Amino acid sequence: PIPGKSGTRDEVRFDHELFQYFKKIIKMRNENPALRRGLFRTLLVDDKRGIYAFERVLAPQRAVVVFNTSEERNVVSLEPESESRDLLSGRIVSLNAIDLEPKSGTVLLIKIPFGGLRPSK
Repeated sequence: PIPGKSGTRDEVRFDHELFQYFKKIIKMRNENPALRRGLFRTLLVDDKRGIYAFERVLAPQRAVVVFNTSEERNVVSLEPESESRDLLSGRIVSLNAIDLEPKSGTVLLIKIPFGGLRPSK
């Protein structure tokens, strides 16, 4: 306390839900080398809609991460006819129509076919 000042103390509680979420994403990062190392490339920056997407590539994995920082729901199209499982939610996501809730993101892990990366567009 500050001398001469009175006030109430803020209640401090352990947030179990947040703790479990952090454990989940730390485990995801540790289990998938492409989320830690490899080539980094920005895929999309859309300041108007609050979208940022990037990929990290370390064969045989390609990680695609998309954030929606806005207060609005957004649908993002990155690639035609490609699907992957979202490591956060477990749902199958089409890379040509990634549906993002406000203030959310998705982490997709894609196996790179033998022969390496596709050429950039």
